[in-house]
Amino acid sequence: NEIHLSLGEFGLLEDFEDEPDWEYDPAWQLVSNYSCHGNYSFSCRPEQPGFYSAVCGDFIYLPEQKLSFWYKYKMPMYGEDGVYFLFETGNISDTLLFLGAGGALPSGGSRPIEAYIEGDWALYELQLDQILPEEPEVGTIYNFELLFKYAEVFEGFNQYDIMDEIGVFIDDFQLGFPDFENIGPDAWKDDESISIFPNPMLTGEELTIQFNIRDVRPEITIYNIKGQKVKSGLVPKDEYQPFYRIYWDGKDNNKKEVASGVYFVLVDLGYKDIVKKVTLIKKKKKNQYWDY
Repeated sequence: NEIHLSLGEFGLLEDFEDEPDWEYDPAWQLVSNYSCHGNYSFSCRPEQPGFYSAVCGDFIYLPEQKLSFWYKYKMPMYGEDGVYFLFETGNISDTLLFLGAGGALPSGGSRPIEAYIEGDWALYELQLDQILPEEPEVGTIYNFELLFKYAEVFEGFNQYDIMDEIGVFIDDFQLGFPDFENIGPDAWKDDESISIFPNPMLTGEELTIQFNIRDVRPEITIYNIKGQKVKSGLVPKDEYQPFYRIYWDGKDNNKKEVASGVYFVLVDLGYKDIVKKVTLIKKKKKNQYWDY
């Protein structure tokens, strides 16, 4: 059997403290006037009406994936301004959520211009397989698009490019799995003081996890792509040293070899958690080839 790995990511945490590695219209900007955590959030600040896009991805679809983000807003109560959260694969685009103005006019057809709708920071959590009209096949490549609609200009009322207090503000945009929800905001960030090798690893090999960290005795837990714990309680055998090495033999808590695939290595440093990704490949029989 051959193993084919799709080109895409399994998880993401974008805290918008640095320029995101997304494709986005210049109207989408990092702003410092509001933030849920850190110093910045992501907001669309267009000068003229229109649609303004910010796309992140590509991701690999897996069951039980969850999108979460923090959201704050202030905009005209009556109108069509707002942001669409779109799930896109191939030529198909599904609207997961629209957050913005109500769009309806009050009775009698009059529109009170001096009326806002607003809300403080709130956490939104969307489990994809529960809200998509049709669940994609496992392994499907997809991305997310934030599409801001600026429907109509009211001078001095909804001029997003010059009025800092109005608009939509998004922070801590995260894609992951339900079992990872309590890992914390540093979980998806890389840490140069931790190295994992070999990666990919073959069954029968031993994964080495090395730490150039002092005064901390790390503990390792291995999860599969569904967020299920497969191996726990991995700790260094030696006492405190300038660096540690922890080894994983590719077996679960029942001492059975785990299946080929992608696994997440959760590093508990006590003061913070870090997640790294490793791929395990089934070793071929003698005289057979393998690829990935």
